[in-house]
Amino acid sequence: MKRIFNLIVVLIFLLAAFFYLKDFFMSEEGKVKRVISKGERAIEKKDIVGSISFISPEYLDSLGNDRRNLIFLAEKLFQEYQDIFIHIESLSVEVNQELAKVKFIAKVMVSKQGKTKEDLSIEKGSERFLVTFRKEAGKWKVFRAEIPEYRFD
Repeated sequence: MKRIFNLIVVLIFLLAAFFYLKDFFMSEEGKVKRVISKGERAIEKKDIVGSISFISPEYLDSLGNDRRNLIFLAEKLFQEYQDIFIHIESLSVEVNQELAKVKFIAKVMVSKQGKTKEDLSIEKGSERFLVTFRKEAGKWKVFRAEIPEYRFD
């Protein structure tokens, strides 16, 4: 019985060490991707505090929105739509010291209040994004965002 108890204690210790050290061994690119994933889940859960926690206090986008405007827009969006689903594709991350340039396409599906998840529509459509993350106090935060125009080379 004592052997089983010791084995369980060792397994718990190893699991705790793994979860603690995985950030230590994860690449900066992996950390940025994890922030994107957590932000995506926070928006889908309509978690305003979680959503905005990934945004730098110095955020500014190509439309002139700052962090305060994003909070207002998120609250309005969360009230208007019952369900929000985000699908990110064509994700590329370039990390350079304290900045990371991220390019992706986001497809957003929503349902109006009173509808079910089966009624999700591609009402908001798809958009290409170029987002700059900046490392602040050891954490990656969204610093700049823009919707680049399509260019044909």
